[in-house]
Amino acid sequence: MDIILVLKQMIILSILMIVGYLANKKKIMTTESDKFRKQKQRFINI
Repeated sequence: MDIILVLKQMIILSILMIVGYLANKKKIMTTESDKFRKQKQRFINI
C-alpha cells in the first residue's frame, strides 16, 4: 500500500473527527452530523 495514500486518508479522517467534535461541542445537530457519526461508528467497528 502506498504510504502517501495512507497518510492522506489519516489526515482527512483526523480533520473529519475534529470537525465532528467541534460540531458536537456547539451542539449543532444536523442530518450531516448524524451521517458522520454513523460512518465513524462503522469505521471503528471494522
